[in-house]
Amino acid sequence: MRLFNLIFVVLFLISFSFGQQFQWANSYNVNNCNEVAAIATDVNGNIIITGVHDASVSLPYTGNAYIQKCNPEGSPVWTEYLTGTIQIGDMATIDSSMLIIGHSVGQFTFLEQQYGTDEVFMFTMKVDANGLPEWFIIDETKYGANTNISVGENGNIALHIRGQYNLGDWIIIIDADGNTLNSKLLSATTTLVKDLAFYNNKVYINGGFNGIGSIVIDTVVIPSFSIEHTAFVLALNEDLIAEWAVGDTTINNRDGIIEANEKGIFTYQEVLEPPFTVVNSMKKYNFTGQLIKEVVVPVFSSAISLYPDMVVTPTRLAFFVQNAFNFDSHEVILFDSDLNLISEKFINGPSDLYSGQITAYGEDIILAHVHSGGLNFNDEIDLAYTGSGKKPYISKLSEPQFTSIKDHNNKSPKLIIYPNPANELISIRFNDLYYNKADFNIFNPTGNVVLSGIIQNSKPVIDVSQLIPGFYFVKLEVDNYQVFVCKIFKD
Repeated sequence: MRLFNLIFVVLFLISFSFGQQFQWANSYNVNNCNEVAAIATDVNGNIIITGVHDASVSLPYTGNAYIQKCNPEGSPVWTEYLTGTIQIGDMATIDSSMLIIGHSVGQFTFLEQQYGTDEVFMFTMKVDANGLPEWFIIDETKYGANTNISVGENGNIALHIRGQYNLGDWIIIIDADGNTLNSKLLSATTTLVKDLAFYNNKVYINGGFNGIGSIVIDTVVIPSFSIEHTAFVLALNEDLIAEWAVGDTTINNRDGIIEANEKGIFTYQEVLEPPFTVVNSMKKYNFTGQLIKEVVVPVFSSAISLYPDMVVTPTRLAFFVQNAFNFDSHEVILFDSDLNLISEKFINGPSDLYSGQITAYGEDIILAHVHSGGLNFNDEIDLAYTGSGKKPYISKLSEPQFTSIKDHNNKSPKLIIYPNPANELISIRFNDLYYNKADFNIFNPTGNVVLSGIIQNSKPVIDVSQLIPGFYFVKLEVDNYQVFVCKIFKD
């Protein structure tokens, strides 16, 4: 019995000492890979990255592009190439298909087929699970660089596209077949949208502008400030009519990011505070535009953070950012959904300033970047480097999952806890295991016991209504000395 408790304590301490851990990292052979411009996961957890390769060193990278699909463990499934003069804007997925938006100077070739025209154009394309094109749309009146794409719960797609000569901002809603459902010109010259999120049929925008006087979108006023530029968050309803906006001072909000889920709206902005201090600000808003919380992101420098990315999961937020001036360190900063800092995870080794991307599949966090040497992931795993030039890599960050520890060699019964997330009661069930009673302890993320007791096989229910929202670990010790550990979420 002591042996099994000792094993549990060791595993438990490891879990709470490290929280989410890097599980694996893989490097891929894409010749002269300039960037990972975008990353997404499909409905099955497959990982897709895209970006430009074989381009010059000037920014933004313009040249041939690649699309690579990997399985959930990071093994390549297929890689395809777009040959031309291309900039990749963004990527998203619908079920097992992927969407890519970008900019092209003249025609490009994909799977031996010519796409586009001889003119400069914006393009959006949908590719199926096998890498075959489903549809392709272009617009020669739009500029495809600095574009964004976000998929809503109903499968419709929100696009942010720049106007001609990279001036102004269009918001366009299309369906899964590429048909335009609605569109709106925010401003022909003044606004500079950086990112958008499409949630519950509403579009949330993170942007900025520089000029004298405020901007009016429909009946909503975006205020201007007396110094420097204005950063704003703007909400558009189902008809793309402005509902509310909030503003802040910034230098230019060049790296603004926005995400939304059922917990709220999350933004990153580089805010300017008097007399002249740049603050890397993370904010949480409710769906009426009320600021719920604002925190300073603990980046390595108080100056502007170059090209960060972030993602929200059901319970947390992950922020991927450069961690050194010489680009030999990056970090993933983890917050819970109330913007409380959970942990910081460091990636050390020669990388690049301009391509870190992050996404999620459930609670698992997937990140991708380029590297030109060996990498160390928070002293948890190492990624070797061979060859020459920059190569893309993908890594997975997730919680260790301990399901059972036993005192004999029989097959472990399956533990089922439901509902999870829970609000008031959780039910405990074991497949193929009868027991009289089980002792339980519930631990918070710092390892303290917050609830304990006994459940009976005849009534396997635990009341968690008094726990504050968040995640917890449950230890169950049944009467034949089997110990089970699992994670639950409290709404």
